[in-house]
This record gives sequence, structure tokens and C-alpha cells, in this order.
Amino acid sequence: MLSNLNHTVLEKAKHKSAFTKKVTLAIDLTCIPYYGKMTRWINGGKPKQGTSYFHTWATLRIVTTHRRFTIKAIPIKRGNLDAESMAKTVRQLLAEAKTLNLKVDVILLDRGFCWHEILLELDKSGYQYLVALKKTK
Repeated sequence: MLSNLNHTVLEKAKHKSAFTKKVTLAIDLTCIPYYGKMTRWINGGKPKQGTSYFHTWATLRIVTTHRRFTIKAIPIKRGNLDAESMAKTVRQLLAEAKTLNLKVDVILLDRGFCWHEILLELDKSGYQYLVALKKTK
């Protein structure tokens, strides 16, 4: 239901001439601290705000100066933060961008997405992209 509502808002924004120019997209993981009982939707992580457990969402956003517009958010199940699962998630996010016929300038991803499987998905998409590299010693 929320996805349908978000899609409707995006379509109305496009009809009012929003997103007529090329846009910059960002794919990111958002971790929301969680303090309750473990479920299949809770992932572990580095301690933050008094917990090591989080609701984790993969998000696709339009990024402009001083604004972010969320296009799609996908919840990540526990154990699905591996390269293959995240490549599938990136594929779903990119499909949503294509569905909306956005004119995409570039897609930005942080270093958490610097995996071979994800880079292959980005190459297949035809979009230009920029991924931060992981630090090495």
C-alpha cells in the first residue's frame, strides 16, 4: 500500500513538471536502531545508540541540493546482507527507476555496495554510476 502511495505521489510530481531534468540517484542502506525481540527483519551491526540490532532498509532516492526524495525502500531480512542478495536488491531498485522513466544522470552508492556482483548489476543497467571504494591497508 505504501509503495502504491509513493508511486502515485511520484507520478503527480512528474505531471507537475518535477524531474524534467536529469536527476542524480542514490542507493543507500538505512539502519534504524531496534531494541525489541529478534525477528527475521532485524540485522546485527556495529553498536549505535545503545543497540547492535537494526531494521535495515535499502533505499533509492533522488538527490538534489538540500532535498532527498525517496523513490523506493526495500526492507532487508536477516542474513540477506551478502553480495548476491544485495545485488538482487539493487536490481529491484534500478527496475523501479526504469518503471518511472526517470532521466538519470548518475547513480551514487557508498562503499557498502562495492561488490563484484553489484557492479555487474550496475553495468547491466546502462546507467552511469559512482561507487565509493573500500579502504585497504
